[in-house]
Amino acid sequence: MKELQVVKIGSSSIIKNNEVDYGAVKRIGYELTQLKEEENIYSILVVSGAIPLGMKILGYNRKPTDKITLQRCACVGQKELMAVYDIGFKGHAITSQLLLTYHNLSNKEEEKNVEQRLKDDISQGIVTLINYNDGVDMQEIKLDNDRLAALIAKYINAKRLLMLSSVDGLEDEKGEITKEIRKITPRIKRLCRGANHIGTGGMTTKFEAAEITMKNGIEMILGNIKYKIRDLIYGNCPRTVFLPQKYLKR
Repeated sequence: MKELQVVKIGSSSIIKNNEVDYGAVKRIGYELTQLKEEENIYSILVVSGAIPLGMKILGYNRKPTDKITLQRCACVGQKELMAVYDIGFKGHAITSQLLLTYHNLSNKEEEKNVEQRLKDDISQGIVTLINYNDGVDMQEIKLDNDRLAALIAKYINAKRLLMLSSVDGLEDEKGEITKEIRKITPRIKRLCRGANHIGTGGMTTKFEAAEITMKNGIEMILGNIKYKIRDLIYGNCPRTVFLPQKYLKR
């Protein structure tokens, strides 16, 4: 029986000092293919990085502040982002691109079409690469892909959402990694400050994603991209797991 997972990869995880870490992308492609072939675990990827890639191509040293220029960077960088992951999965799997806006996610008919599109790719062994369509909807420029990844996990009834970042997990007051979170409390939210900020949305958007997954019976794992995906899934390395409510009722 197929096991489904959504893997969200932030731009800061694969773009270092304005350069793509192709080694990391290729390793992800290889490891996800291994999981499919050896354990029947199928993955859908939610990716980001179009804006920084577009900035490099267009010669911007600093991130623009006006929306039109940001959209220009996103549109130029989007094709580059897909090329990066094509390289990562070359020889392993065919990839497809699915660009979404909030309208797609709030319209019942379009939501159903998205769900069917994803399930068809899964049935054919195609790895779907999902990103917000920044060039169409200007509000996407200000937002993070964390909530999108959680909604996708909900649509396909995934077992887990794996958030790959540049930190080992959520740190407590002593700087130690919190292994499990059973409920998102005000104390837990206070831990999102300082060193726990990750990517565009920081830990705040990670909590928003976790609230979606936990409520819908999906575990969410926050872990460092430097570790093997299999180790993150099975807890053989540092990570933070947001436990779904169905586990807590057992």
